[in-house]
Amino acid sequence: MRLRESNILYIPKQISKNMSIYKKRGLLKHKKATIFEKPIWFLIDLIVSVAVFFMLLAYVDQIGESLTFERDFLSKDIALLIDSMYASPSSLTLKYPQNTFWFSYKFEDNTVEVSERGLLEKKSQSEFIKDKNLGFTEKTISPKKEFEDKRSFIEKYLSPFTIFSVYKPELPEGASVNLYFLKNNKELDINREELILRPDKLVCGNIVTKENSQEKVILIDQGDWDKNDKRPQITAAIAFSIYNNIKDKFKEIKHTRIGNIEDLKKERTARTTIRKNIDNSDIILILQIGNYQDQRNVIKAYYSSKSKDEFKEKSKKLACLIVNSILSNEKLGNIDGISIIESDNSLIEKDKIAVLFEIGNININEEENMVLKVEGINQIARSIEEGLDVYYST
Repeated sequence: MRLRESNILYIPKQISKNMSIYKKRGLLKHKKATIFEKPIWFLIDLIVSVAVFFMLLAYVDQIGESLTFERDFLSKDIALLIDSMYASPSSLTLKYPQNTFWFSYKFEDNTVEVSERGLLEKKSQSEFIKDKNLGFTEKTISPKKEFEDKRSFIEKYLSPFTIFSVYKPELPEGASVNLYFLKNNKELDINREELILRPDKLVCGNIVTKENSQEKVILIDQGDWDKNDKRPQITAAIAFSIYNNIKDKFKEIKHTRIGNIEDLKKERTARTTIRKNIDNSDIILILQIGNYQDQRNVIKAYYSSKSKDEFKEKSKKLACLIVNSILSNEKLGNIDGISIIESDNSLIEKDKIAVLFEIGNININEEENMVLKVEGINQIARSIEEGLDVYYST
């Protein structure tokens, strides 16, 4: 009960007395407690908020640092690449162009597994469709060096960029792998080292060339002697090796240098003599060595575009058989490319079975260059012999 007089609030004595009793009994202590409870609840809210923040940060960091997206992408991308290589009708080799991070790669049966080392190993896996007609070697390719994350705690967990970006450091040599793929008519192979693709054999013509080679005359053109150039000496050495291999298989073997065929440093014979030899020969082989600056080891064979169709077909078949024989000879090392070309080169006699062979590359380093080794020269001659044998037997 309140009485208002002259804007003064009066509280009856009995009520005032009762309030004093309540205070004494502690019934109004909750008002004082509320004042102290507010900072405690604020502190609890703050602790919970910080905990939730770090939990979310850890979750985001786990997604970013484990590179889950990248692992999934790489496994799917490599599986699709293998499918595409299987579907390719021709042989091919390539280096995988994507960043492989510090992951390991396991190729097993028809799956690609990409894994990341850590406290818990994290994996992503995708499938490809295996071609059962081609060989496939199961293997695991891992970095040679283990990657170490050297970032500080602040850089790793508290930087705002951690949330919005994926950690992609510059890895030292050996901390990530290179993936090389090769597919040919025998297998699909994957390796950490570059794989060399040996070209597929060419399909040679069906024209019948079966004859008695001992009734035939062959002319080998070693080119002009030049003391400033190694190549004429090499072609002369190949010619001499061919001669030793086939001298009992042909009626006669002619050449285009003065003296005997084993004289490697002789000048070219007179034009009239060469012309006469050409007219009296059944097959003409012109030997040259390639001169490429890009380190390609290739075999090229040219036949005349000016010849009649019969001689074109026979020359093309002979070129194809010899090129395939060289390609099949594993002792000749890696061959980067082969080709047979119809040419209007005046060096190639028209209306004759005539082929100009460009063999190897003089600019390849000596350790790998087949035309700079005696054994390589002998193997080239043996391959040409085998090509001639098949030509006169089919």
